[in-house]
Amino acid sequence: MPRRVVMVTLVVSALLIVWGGAAAIAASADLWAAQAQKPAAQAKPAPKPAPKPATPAQGPAEPAKPAEKPPAAKGGVDGRYEGRVETPVGPEMGSLELRTEAGAIKGTLSTPSYPGLPVTGGTVTGDQLVATFLVGDLEGMMRGTIKGELIEGTWVVEDNNGAFSLKRVAAATTPAGVRGAGGNPPGAPVAPAGDPLSGMWDAVADAGGNTYLFTLSVTLSGDKVAGSVASEMGTSPFEGTWRDGTLSFAFAMADGAGVVMTATLAEGKLTGSFTMGTEMTGGWAASKRK
Repeated sequence: MPRRVVMVTLVVSALLIVWGGAAAIAASADLWAAQAQKPAAQAKPAPKPAPKPATPAQGPAEPAKPAEKPPAAKGGVDGRYEGRVETPVGPEMGSLELRTEAGAIKGTLSTPSYPGLPVTGGTVTGDQLVATFLVGDLEGMMRGTIKGELIEGTWVVEDNNGAFSLKRVAAATTPAGVRGAGGNPPGAPVAPAGDPLSGMWDAVADAGGNTYLFTLSVTLSGDKVAGSVASEMGTSPFEGTWRDGTLSFAFAMADGAGVVMTATLAEGKLTGSFTMGTEMTGGWAASKRK
């Protein structure tokens, strides 16, 4: 091939290559420009949460109801109460007799170690009892809360004080100012002259460090005795003997357990021992109500 023709052919080929590359570049540029002119795709908004159902309007919270107080004893506080009384010499079985005279409260507080303490006055306001009593020449104060048939509180005599819990066991049946013999309720055994046993006794028993409070109602006939034992566990009748200055009697508890008690009398107090069944033994003491 002639040299001129070859040169022309090479030039034409080079021009075609250059033109093709330029066209490709131009097309690419047009594509980028077209893409740039399109509006950017908008992000889809996040779905809104479903609206919560409206909460009904609530009124103001109801105020807390005050605790209900136990009802006061029906028919006032007149009557006979028995239970536990802490004394300067330890816990004892105690009794409290209350009666209303001309609007004032009178009566008697007794324990084996402190029998026949006169209640000289008192008032009841709502479920609160406040009463004064005498221990010799000293005046004491009782403050208690009436809970139905129960009175619980504390007493104070100068630097001494203690708690008491007394339950009404009998309504007042004695007219104001009238008392049974020896300050005991009407119907209690009355000791004839020369009879050291007949009457009411406040007693306490001890077994292994545990204290048991109870009362004895005793009637002596010759050398025979009969009566009843009363405590928080119930009342049981008993029979026994009084010989050579020794009291012996036996009774059955509410659960059927047998109890045998013996004691001697000295300076107005009974002191002795007891057995219950075949296992429990202990000592006991009692003071007669004046």
